Amino acid sequence: MSVIRSVTARFAVTIALAIGAAFHFSIAPPACFACQGEEDVQPDADDATAGAAADDEEHAVSTESLKPDSPLVDPQFLRFEMWDGTVVSGIVSIPAIDVETEFGNLQIPIDRLVDFRPGLVSLPELRAKVEGLVEQLGDREFKTRESAHRELVAMGPMLAGMIPDLDDGGDAERKKHLVKIKEEVEGMLDEDDGEEGVGSQQGISHGDRIQTPDFAIVGKIVQKEFQVKSKIGDLRIMLGDVKRSDRGVIEKSQSLRKTVSVPGTTFFQKKPLSTKIRLSKGDKVTITATGIVQWTNWSQSASPDGLPNQGNWNGISNGALAARIGSDGTVISVGSDHSFRAEKSGVLYLGIAMPDNYVNNAGYRWTGKFKAKIKVEPAN
Repeated sequence: MSVIRSVTARFAVTIALAIGAAFHFSIAPPACFACQGEEDVQPDADDATAGAAADDEEHAVSTESLKPDSPLVDPQFLRFEMWDGTVVSGIVSIPAIDVETEFGNLQIPIDRLVDFRPGLVSLPELRAKVEGLVEQLGDREFKTRESAHRELVAMGPMLAGMIPDLDDGGDAERKKHLVKIKEEVEGMLDEDDGEEGVGSQQGISHGDRIQTPDFAIVGKIVQKEFQVKSKIGDLRIMLGDVKRSDRGVIEKSQSLRKTVSVPGTTFFQKKPLSTKIRLSKGDKVTITATGIVQWTNWSQSASPDGLPNQGNWNGISNGALAARIGSDGTVISVGSDHSFRAEKSGVLYLGIAMPDNYVNNAGYRWTGKFKAKIKVEPAN
């Protein structure tokens, strides 16, 4: 009898799926309320607050890894991650998010959202708190200054995007603390480049950041609250309580493009450059590079293909551009143009091939840089 029930159930599911395909209907996933610890299905990869110089970056068309097995979702479905760790999801009542930008007002349909992250313009209480702590950095009392310093550092990488906008007011003591705080926060960002994923604690920018499959927008979200129909009933979510919101799934595969600068002193034995791109096993990576690095002691200049007839490091011509996946992956020769499949998952690093005795010799000097254009096509 159990076998008959199983066969019958499978037959019923097959018929239901066939009917669904014929009429093109979609099924919304159940809403989730207070799902603390719920794991994001899409890694963050493009804020790049600690990547290469900003004026050398061309951010990705899409920075998301796509899930071909994602369930169908309602066009109005959104997932909200709150600052207290709570996760709320459901169907929002509005068809689009209104965004004020310096180029005019835009309407972003909910079903075109990848995610959005409120910035300081939508978080007045947080902004006031940070500005108050910065003010205390110049206080006459040593204990007050140190307490404010510790509290700002405790905000961690989320503070990274605010630092450029913080004003020392011409106070030398406040300026000294801000420089030190910046160094400590950047150190946390570097530590966040490990194998567990990149950008898990993204800095808050001044403006609200909205990502679509085609482009990113920075501005101010007009809506201050969202009406959400969740599994437990109708809820009202205030924008100021939202850390991040996304669609929960991504509907189709996208490629990623990014350009970074690789200074002439970027060696794997010391500190390679993190591209802030996390690869998945099987992703196709294409890198094209230009530029010149000058090797002062040798009176020679190297292209990304390296120095001819000047030896090699791990089988790669000295001075050539190379790549590595993760902190312990095999170094891959890149040169001026190379494509490869990621043999493992991890952060993509770039560096310059150079023997240990030259890297660790303080008497050698390198100048110039390479510019590397990276394209990543997700594995099917």
